[in-house]
Amino acid sequence: GGRRLGARGAARARGGREGDGVARVAATLSDDEEDDDEEGDRGGERRGEGATTRDKKREVGHLAVWSVASAKPGNGVELLRDDDLATFWQSDGAQPHVVNAQFQHKAELCEIALWCEYKMDESYTPSLISIRAGASCHDLREVRLVELEQPNGWVRVRLRGVDDSSYLRAYFIQIAVLANHQNGRDTHVRQIKIFGPRRDQARALGRSLQLDFQSPAFSQYAGVR
Repeated sequence: GGRRLGARGAARARGGREGDGVARVAATLSDDEEDDDEEGDRGGERRGEGATTRDKKREVGHLAVWSVASAKPGNGVELLRDDDLATFWQSDGAQPHVVNAQFQHKAELCEIALWCEYKMDESYTPSLISIRAGASCHDLREVRLVELEQPNGWVRVRLRGVDDSSYLRAYFIQIAVLANHQNGRDTHVRQIKIFGPRRDQARALGRSLQLDFQSPAFSQYAGVR
C-alpha cells in the first residue's frame, strides 16, 4: 500500500502516433507554448490552465483520493497537489513509480497535466509514462503511453473514451512512471492536475434527474405569486 491523501486534486499532448489503442507522445512544450505560459498569470500556470481552454474544462482532481506507491520522507503525495512548482513528489522504491487518483463517483475526464522540470531534476525527470484507467486498481487498462523529451513545464495528455468518445469515464486513474531520463532510478513530479469538461450545471442537473422543466406540472409554478 502506498501513502494516501484525500486532497484537492491534470494534461495536453502535442500530437502523437496512434497504434494498438496507445498514443506515444513527444511531450516537450514548444517555444510558443512556453512563451504563452510566461506571459500568462502565475496562478493559472500553477493550476495547469491554458488560456484558450480555461473556459472549456475544469480541474476535478480535488474530488479524488490520491496515493503513491512510495515516497521519500518529506516529499510525499501531498506535494503533487499543493500548487507550488518549487516542491515535488519523489519516489523511493523500484520502478514503476505509481500515482493513483480514485474518485467516489465515475468521473468524466478529458485531460491530465503533469509539471515536469528537466532543467532542475535531470535524471529524476520521467521519460516514459503510462496512463491507466478502470473501475478500481484491479481492472486497469492502459489508455495512453507518453514519451517525454526533456520536458520543462506542463505536459498535457488528452484522454478519450474506449469507443473514441470525447471523454474518458473512470473511477480510478493511475499514472505510472516507467522510465526516467538518463536511466534515473527515482522520479520527481512537481504537480498533477486532472481535468473534466465544463458543463452547464443547470442542464446537467436536469439531465441527471430526468426532469422536464417545460412540462405542465412545472409550468403551473412559473408565475410570480
